[in-house]
Amino acid sequence: MKRRGPGRPKGSGKAAAKASSAAAKASSAVDGRRIPVSPQTARADGAAKRVLGLLKDARAVLAAARKAAAAARAKSKASGTAADKTAVRKARAKVARATQKVAGLRAQTRDAKVRVAELKADDRFRAKANVIDVRLKEAEAAANERINAKLARAVVKFRDAKLAQLTKAEAKKAKARQEAAARSLAGLEREKAAKVQAAKGVVEPKPRKKD
Repeated sequence: MKRRGPGRPKGSGKAAAKASSAAAKASSAVDGRRIPVSPQTARADGAAKRVLGLLKDARAVLAAARKAAAAARAKSKASGTAADKTAVRKARAKVARATQKVAGLRAQTRDAKVRVAELKADDRFRAKANVIDVRLKEAEAAANERINAKLARAVVKFRDAKLAQLTKAEAKKAKARQEAAARSLAGLEREKAAKVQAAKGVVEPKPRKKD
């Protein structure tokens, strides 16, 4: 049964898997378009990949050190010489150093992945906020267009109704003016006729009655 090396926290693999899953979810598209990656996120992702490469190399070194330590123990057990026992101690020390390095790099990898997931979540949030802002502006523009169209129709309707009202009122006034003018003309005609009749009475006096 293999012993867990020092500095290898239990459940760290699950934490890294969760961080990776979160990063994958954060990198999905928004509104059918790929989320733009910020420079900060790109740098953090590059750093995480570099640390992951170092961790891979360190694990290879640790595997080689454990293999060498196992060989040294077997040789020391078979020979029992002081030199072989010293070789075993040195091999164990190398395993301890390699294990410590792997543990440190595993922690760095986990932190780097979590940081990338956080930054990608920020990118996704900004992308979603931008989509909401764009949709809001589009909705406001469409609403303004509808308002202007309704207002234009209302203005035309009001103008037509007001025009009909004013036309009707002016028609009544015109009729009243025409009737007043007709009455005035009729009065003038009567006045003229009266004056003509009076003038005739002066020019042609009435004949005297015979006794």
